[in-house]
Amino acid sequence: MDPYVLALEPENKFEEWRRTIYYCRTKQQLPRDLSFVNRHNLLIGPMATCIGAEYGAMRDSDEVTRDHALVVDGQVAIQHVFSGDDDIQAMFDDACRGHVTVHFNPPKPRRNS
Repeated sequence: MDPYVLALEPENKFEEWRRTIYYCRTKQQLPRDLSFVNRHNLLIGPMATCIGAEYGAMRDSDEVTRDHALVVDGQVAIQHVFSGDDDIQAMFDDACRGHVTVHFNPPKPRRNS
């Protein structure tokens, strides 16, 4: 696996995230300067809210904001997207069909004093 991490901070990573979300949700080809994303078969990053139609109504990726990141219990939800190898994709599609799980960093155990 060759993972790539998208993030909301710093600003240059946020630009990658919002543009990637916009182009993927509007089913457009990634522009040349984002084509490196396609070379990774695992993308890890903030999960986006809304359905594709909302993104389709946007004029461009500048309308995607940090508010479009899914927040659950005060934390940004992270997703893992597998792509590239058709066999790997098919395996994960079959294994994950109908199952959505949101994982957060577990709280640190309390020590008894």
